[in-house]
Amino acid sequence: MNLQWKAQKNINLQEIELGLIIIGDAIRFLPYFIFVFSEVGKVGVGKGRGNYELQKVFLIKDGQNETIYTKNNGIVKNIDKLSFEFSYKHEDTDRVTLHFLSPVRMKCEGKLVFEPEFHHLVRSLLRRIYLLSLFWHNLELKLNFSDLIRKSEKVVVRDMDIKWFDWTRFSSRQNTKMKLGGFVGKITYEGKLTEFMPFLRLGELIHIGKNCSFGLGKYKIV
Repeated sequence: MNLQWKAQKNINLQEIELGLIIIGDAIRFLPYFIFVFSEVGKVGVGKGRGNYELQKVFLIKDGQNETIYTKNNGIVKNIDKLSFEFSYKHEDTDRVTLHFLSPVRMKCEGKLVFEPEFHHLVRSLLRRIYLLSLFWHNLELKLNFSDLIRKSEKVVVRDMDIKWFDWTRFSSRQNTKMKLGGFVGKITYEGKLTEFMPFLRLGELIHIGKNCSFGLGKYKIV
């Protein structure tokens, strides 16, 4: 579930949007998320403690925006009617281009991946999908992981136009700066991809790689 939050900055009245992806049973905490976002705006965020007002929350579903909360009425729409399941239409293809919009940070055998082969993406996606299904849906996926990985190793890179993007954040818990860089740009893969398209489509929603909770690993199929 993808929610976008619209806030109004008090200093120059600039409008900004924030995205939030809610998975599985976490949807029941939606009213608390909205309350926290609203209250944090009063306290202030960032180094300069900039204030904002939460104006609107809307759900993105099937490409359409559905408003579920506004500052004026202060009421959250019935959350029981907000959930929706991931749906997929069959795609028979042997070529796919992925546009990585936010830094993708992944490791293979303990080392950062700078030029991702297709099997790197598949390993990361399968791991993330499996864990999310297990912890948020109490569902253990019955997939032949070794066979999928073996097939993914036969898919080749046809074109790669990526760069490394470094950014840092300060961790108050660890009292230190953390580097969370990753690659961004476009990669085209060729091979027998039909079997992998459902996973790639789902990955557009849940992101890929490490630190997805910070917004990393967002990509689109183009």
